[in-house]
Amino acid sequence: MIATYILVVLSLVAVGSFVLVARFGVSEVRSEKDLDARTVPIDMEIVANLLDSEQIQYVRSRLSDQEFLSFERERAKVLIEYVKRISQNAALLVGFAHYSQAQQRDEARADLYTLALRVRAHSIWMLLLLYCKSIWPKFSIRVDDLFGSYEKVVRSAFTHAAKAS
Repeated sequence: MIATYILVVLSLVAVGSFVLVARFGVSEVRSEKDLDARTVPIDMEIVANLLDSEQIQYVRSRLSDQEFLSFERERAKVLIEYVKRISQNAALLVGFAHYSQAQQRDEARADLYTLALRVRAHSIWMLLLLYCKSIWPKFSIRVDDLFGSYEKVVRSAFTHAAKAS
């Protein structure tokens, strides 16, 4: 019974921390120049190759089970680096959209804020799952939806910047 209470309390603390980091772990970005200067580039072509199921199956067919587990561990570590970049860029976009909303309210900025915040929260969750995968390579997760969401946020940011110009 006590273990259940402890588990519930720990879960609530974890969820609260998750929300706080997603919402308040943002950077203050006051201009598009600042956003451009601080955004970390992400090569989405490389990410697509890392997530391509046909390529993964090809590698699996060429390697022994032990070698494939090592490959999966390394692939998870590379994906962690890309998800960290996405998280950082999403935090910048949340900060930019938040600052933009304070300056002038419109629906496009609110949408950018909501979408960037969603990507930020999703990337934090994906980091947790990818760290698990780097420890247990047989752990199965889907990260391709995060990269699709990130691309949507980037398109929304460019649309927002074009309207502002």
